[in-house]
Amino acid sequence: MNYLGYIFSKGKVKLNCSFIKVVKDFSLVELDKPCLICGLSEAKEIASDKFSILNKKIRDNLYWTFGRTEKRDEHEKDIASFCNSVFNEYVGTIRYMYLNVMNISYSIAKRLLNFVFSSKKKYIYIWNEMVYISCNNKTVVGISIKICRYCGIDIMKLMESVSSSEYNVIIDDDRQIPYNILKVVKDKRFAVPFILQLKD
Repeated sequence: MNYLGYIFSKGKVKLNCSFIKVVKDFSLVELDKPCLICGLSEAKEIASDKFSILNKKIRDNLYWTFGRTEKRDEHEKDIASFCNSVFNEYVGTIRYMYLNVMNISYSIAKRLLNFVFSSKKKYIYIWNEMVYISCNNKTVVGISIKICRYCGIDIMKLMESVSSSEYNVIIDDDRQIPYNILKVVKDKRFAVPFILQLKD
């Protein structure tokens, strides 16, 4: 599993974000990724002279909040805010490309089909008459199923071919996606393939 961020806590943490890892040892934190420190004394110890009780941001990628037994409401609110912030930052790095099959060039269509049927593992998410395909370089390609049908493309036949490849992971039912991911994704459904890819 590739994690997007960390929560460092010596106490218990209630967490519904599968892309955030909770650790009890600060040395396990990858310092180039966002980290939330839980506990006033822990934050003071790690931040040293940079600590301010008035500022939850210690430095880039490093934040703090109270422990669960210190200020529970603020602790839970800050954890939810941290998870949303980490997710939104990650989504901001994903390039979304909508491909209109009505005016797509032959060369682009060929490149896309070659990629879809390649031996590279990829996630393909179908939702609300859209197909989202995770591609290279953090790019997601979106294709409208309605427009494909309008253009006379046999979607069922095409998806059967796509599904037959062992390198394609097809997600066409939200029950296949953990609820905590859907809760954070909200309307940014194009990000689902890359979020699911994190577990590889």
